[in-house]
Amino acid sequence: MPASTMGTTKAARCREYYSRNQPVLQQKARERASKRKATMSDEDREEMKRRHREAAARYRAANRLVLKMNAWKYR
Repeated sequence: MPASTMGTTKAARCREYYSRNQPVLQQKARERASKRKATMSDEDREEMKRRHREAAARYRAANRLVLKMNAWKYR
């Protein structure tokens, strides 16, 4: 094990790796998502959009009060 990682936990090393490489990892994830979407049929894409809209509606319903308070902060 290199001297730079002695005394650190695996979780700490993972956090450091992901925080250091976040832009690169995000770009790779975007590329994977665009490839996956390119191979989807129109029906699958519409189903994915529908599920996303439903999830957003559930989030808004569950967090209505928090969202209202945050909106009032910036008025």
